[in-house]
Amino acid sequence: MTDVAETNRVVAGGDEYGTPHADGDTHSTRNTVHQRLRANSSIMQLKKILVANRGEIPIRIFRTAHELSLQTVAVFSYEDRLSMHRQKADEAYVIGKRGQYTPVAAYLAGDEIIKIAKQHGES
Repeated sequence: MTDVAETNRVVAGGDEYGTPHADGDTHSTRNTVHQRLRANSSIMQLKKILVANRGEIPIRIFRTAHELSLQTVAVFSYEDRLSMHRQKADEAYVIGKRGQYTPVAAYLAGDEIIKIAKQHGES
């Protein structure tokens, strides 16, 4: 059986993410997963992300986006104007007017969501 410590031996230079260092750290601060994503991923060319959902899902997406230094945009129905996902986003915009959509139908109004995305996409 292979020893876990042997498997996780420090690679020359100590820059491998997840490997233990002499000081006991589990990773190098010079080579974090976020820095590697920024350097190596086409997704990191994004600056802003819009989430057309409600409840816990957009909150989790916003948390991850903030960790990746992305701006966040929430869209919400009039009935969800006090919802947590609206407050957690950097920007938030109402879909339609009061009474135009049911709370769920607002998140399915593709034309309205695309219009909001185009209006607030580059800022």
